[in-house]
Amino acid sequence: MIEATRRRGGEQTSRPASTPPPPPAANLDAADADRVQLLIASLAATERERSRLAAALEAAAAERAEEARVQAALEARTAERAAELARLTERLGSEQARFQAALEACAEERRAEVERLTERLQSALSREGEASRRVTELERELADLRRQREHDPPATSPEAPRPDRVGETPEPDVTPVTAVRIAVPQEHAVAVVDAGGVWPAAGPGGEDVSVISPADLAGRLEELAPGCVVANLAAPGALEAIAALRASGWTMPVRGCLAATAHAVPLGPVEVIRRPLDGEAIQRALGAHAGRGARVLIVGTDVDFFAALREALGRRGLSVSMAWDAHHVDDLLAMVRPDVALIDLALGSRDVRPIVARLAAVDPVPTAVLVLGTEPAAGDFSAAMTYPVVAARAVPLHQLLAKALGREASGAGGAR
Repeated sequence: MIEATRRRGGEQTSRPASTPPPPPAANLDAADADRVQLLIASLAATERERSRLAAALEAAAAERAEEARVQAALEARTAERAAELARLTERLGSEQARFQAALEACAEERRAEVERLTERLQSALSREGEASRRVTELERELADLRRQREHDPPATSPEAPRPDRVGETPEPDVTPVTAVRIAVPQEHAVAVVDAGGVWPAAGPGGEDVSVISPADLAGRLEELAPGCVVANLAAPGALEAIAALRASGWTMPVRGCLAATAHAVPLGPVEVIRRPLDGEAIQRALGAHAGRGARVLIVGTDVDFFAALREALGRRGLSVSMAWDAHHVDDLLAMVRPDVALIDLALGSRDVRPIVARLAAVDPVPTAVLVLGTEPAAGDFSAAMTYPVVAARAVPLHQLLAKALGREASGAGGAR
């Protein structure tokens, strides 16, 4: 604008002489002053605009710098996240591979276990089938013998029918037992078969309590004629003494317990049978405790004998389950809830101890029919008391006597 003003001023000074005379000097000064003021105002406005634009430019530059910083930070964070993701992906792959290997190993173990159990089951079923065939053959032979006897005149009066026969193991040499004289039970007399202990001298109803050593059991029972007999199965010789009395024809009910010091764990009725395995003796023992429909659990490893026994008991209307070790008993016990447990003590301590402990913890405790093994089993019954589930059921001796007497009283009208 200043340059344009100067050009106009130059044009005015270079006008020819023929142009009209200029306006008065006073008017020119006023006009120039106005133009100068306008120019100054315009210049000031221009400076302000330039300053504003410069400030805006600086702000834009600062924003671009901040954006660049934020972009750099985002790129760095993205790179970190990408590295972390790669690390986690690698770790996940490693863990998946490890878990997959563990699952495959576990599946392989399960397959091997299933195969082993399947083979074992097939073997047991095969043995059971063989035993069933043997039973069928024996029944056929027995029928033939009966038909032959029908054609032959009997030398003596016919005997009462005997229980179904099953296979028997060879009978070892056994010392004969003198039969106990049968006397009228004295309700006020209680006999405790134990090798020691601190049993009370009187029962809860004033009964006379006598502790009898297993070695003197036959003579003392004949002398006392007790109305209730309680036997500590953990006492050395107690099982053998009861088995000897049963072999002699003594039929007094016996209630078992596991006693130590001043406390004892109550058990149910107990039957003890000598070896060899005798199907008729076992069926006679079961007959006093298991009627038609009763649930019986058989535990033993002589598959042929016990499979034949199961067939015979099944024909009598009993529901029979079989187990061959402590683990199998643990699986069956809660499901079967047996009324009677037949245990072959020849299983050995590793199985007898947990089996006794498991049975002692059942409520109500099933009747125990025990077949003696080749070794004394009192130590196994004593060791069963150390199991926490058994020790928790221990009661003082006077309470155990009260329980035994109460049950005997409620069962006085039974078969035995």
